Amino acid sequence: MFLVVLDDVWNDDYNEWDDLRNLFVQGDMESKIIVTIRKENVALIMGSRTINVGTLSSEVSWDLFKRHSLENRDPEEHPKFEEFGRKIADKCKGLPLALKTLAGILRYKSEVEEWRDILSRKIWDQPSCLNGILPALMLSYNDLPPDLKRCFAYCAIYPKDYLFCKDQVIYLWIANSLVQQSRSLFERVPESEWKPEGFLMHDLVNDLAQIASSKLCIRLEENKGSHMLEQSWHMSYSMGEGGDFEQLKPLYKLQQLRTLLLIDTDYSPPLTKRVLHNILPRLTSLRALSLSNNWILPDSICVLYNLETLLLSHCSNLKDNTFSLKMLLHLSKLKSLQVLVGAKLLLGGHGGLRMEDLGELHNLYRSLSILELQNVVDRREALKANFWGKNHVDKLSLEWSGSTADNSQTERDILDELCPHTNIKELQITGYRGTKFPNWPASLSFLELVKLSIDSLPALGQLPSLKFLFIRRMHRITEVTEEFYGSSSSEKHLNSLEKLEFEDMPEWKQWHVLGSGEFPILENLSIETCPKLIGKLPENLYSLTELRISRCPELNLETPLFDEAELFTSQLKGMKHIELLPSLKELELLDCAEIESFPEGGMPFNLQQLRIGNCKKLVNSRKEWCLHRLPYLRKFVIEHDGSDEEIEHWELPCSIQRLEVSNLKTLSTQLLKSLTSLEDLRIGNLPQIQSMLEEGLPSSLSHLTSLQSLGIFSCHQLQSLSLPSSLSELNIEDCPNLQSLSESALPSSLYELTIARCANLQSLPAKGMPSSLSELDISNCPFLKPLLEFDKGD
Repeated sequence: MFLVVLDDVWNDDYNEWDDLRNLFVQGDMESKIIVTIRKENVALIMGSRTINVGTLSSEVSWDLFKRHSLENRDPEEHPKFEEFGRKIADKCKGLPLALKTLAGILRYKSEVEEWRDILSRKIWDQPSCLNGILPALMLSYNDLPPDLKRCFAYCAIYPKDYLFCKDQVIYLWIANSLVQQSRSLFERVPESEWKPEGFLMHDLVNDLAQIASSKLCIRLEENKGSHMLEQSWHMSYSMGEGGDFEQLKPLYKLQQLRTLLLIDTDYSPPLTKRVLHNILPRLTSLRALSLSNNWILPDSICVLYNLETLLLSHCSNLKDNTFSLKMLLHLSKLKSLQVLVGAKLLLGGHGGLRMEDLGELHNLYRSLSILELQNVVDRREALKANFWGKNHVDKLSLEWSGSTADNSQTERDILDELCPHTNIKELQITGYRGTKFPNWPASLSFLELVKLSIDSLPALGQLPSLKFLFIRRMHRITEVTEEFYGSSSSEKHLNSLEKLEFEDMPEWKQWHVLGSGEFPILENLSIETCPKLIGKLPENLYSLTELRISRCPELNLETPLFDEAELFTSQLKGMKHIELLPSLKELELLDCAEIESFPEGGMPFNLQQLRIGNCKKLVNSRKEWCLHRLPYLRKFVIEHDGSDEEIEHWELPCSIQRLEVSNLKTLSTQLLKSLTSLEDLRIGNLPQIQSMLEEGLPSSLSHLTSLQSLGIFSCHQLQSLSLPSSLSELNIEDCPNLQSLSESALPSSLYELTIARCANLQSLPAKGMPSSLSELDISNCPFLKPLLEFDKGD
């Protein structure tokens, strides 16, 4: 039984709805699917019962309107504001979007007459404006100054529900002589771990933008938009898999096109060479072009002599040297270019850039990467790059490579002169061989140091805004001393740091801690491949939620260090000793060959996920595991070397929902029968699997009424298979002796089937696949006949 909620659906394509419905035909009759929509015709497509949600009452509407329009004013002290405000709120007819949008406009209007004017507009007398746009939204648009109206109309280029970046839309506005953004029609989406801060438009606001743009801004989506191409000046492109050349052919005629924006989605491929080399050169009026997330930097952009803004962010799939050499060539030909985002520039060598060339580039924005800095001769040459003048760059990468000469003093002098503007927020330095660090990176929030030759870490504790610090491959560091924290005052050090990582520091032996409350808000700590590091970690890490220690066998983890920390997840790899932290919910122990048992008292009571990999003594002894005492354990993964002996009474809690077992000699059928909550079972390289299947595994599986997904991998003894009726997903890989799937092998509920590298599999069920099957993937099974029959559909 399940509950699925689809919120704010606007798609009215019957075929797509029918495909979605087919996914749920095998669901329990008590299951429920709730869909919220704006258009009634969407609700009627599936013929389901509809419920009309009422609008807000008059009093609730006024409360919402008042909160957004009179934030710092008391309506009782301004009775006229309340009088007109209540009437305006009533005209919004209880619709929250209309109330909030119009209130956002009125909060900046301090004169009663301005409120009276909004109330008296004739647009309220119309039931709805063009294409169903709410009068309140049209009023909000009409209230914008002319320049902001143009900015807003331009945003019709973005698809519905597309999260767009503030910087991106600003660059596009700049390219088209637009300079400001609307203050009230976009919804701000906060920054997350994976995405920067962005903005969304409500569907109705998006519709309003399309009307305001008068078809000058269009979205070319799959099977949509092509009929309006001839009128458009600004276009975004978003399509699924299957190529783009045919769909973009009409662009041949669009010599007036000013903007071409590639909308990056999880399913849209990059533009092909055919498009980039045959269509792009014809768009000579382009002012703004986005090739972000693309794989190719085409020669064809050289002919776009009107281009003012070029976006090249996240083009990591391009080969470094090719990208850098071409970049120089292209930049020299784009005389109108004012904004370049994501530049990656190569210095020196054949066709490379000179520092004085870099100094003349004033159009660099956001991220900038400079490669092959070993080709810079001295500090006088570095000074010519004018890094201080590049005030629009906030993410900088500096890389030295390809030289073993001892130029430590020269490189230190060069780095001193590469001092960027104080707007810089993120800095990555790779391959720097100077023994000392400059003093200029004071405003950073992100710092990554990779493969440096410095003898001691700089005073990074004096960077008040530093949130993320990554230190890697610094082979000369032997100690992290008090100098690392900066001044010795009583103030907390690194008080903004949230994430700290050390990796591949083979000579690091000691970490000196001050014990004065350093790292007060550190949430994530990772130390990897520091084999000589001894002693203890800093104390009082009260904010720590994630700890990762790998290949640091001598490091001492003592429970008192973390007693008060709400540590959520921990991965310990290659350790000789462990201490289990009382608040842990996720734990991974990997390659801990010397550990024979868990500490006295067993596992943390609230543990939810446990993974044990290549811990031979620990698995073979199974001392002090007491897993059956963990009522919240949901996932258990064990990876071994096959040297264990079967233990029939190896107890697991019935709360486990996912179990992954590989390289054990066998698996107790009694153990499986007790796992009544198990939904996902993965078995890998289990030598006795065939005898278990014949003697009791199917009957054991039949008790697993919750089991939905089964994976069997590298089980060379597997010859045939029988499965429980509840199964919806089956994955079989690298089972060379599997010969057939019987008529009863595949349950009627099966939705997804994957079979790979089963060299002797010769037949599938003669009567065809279950009618419920939606996804079938068969690869590297040479004896299978190509014919696959289905009871219905394709």
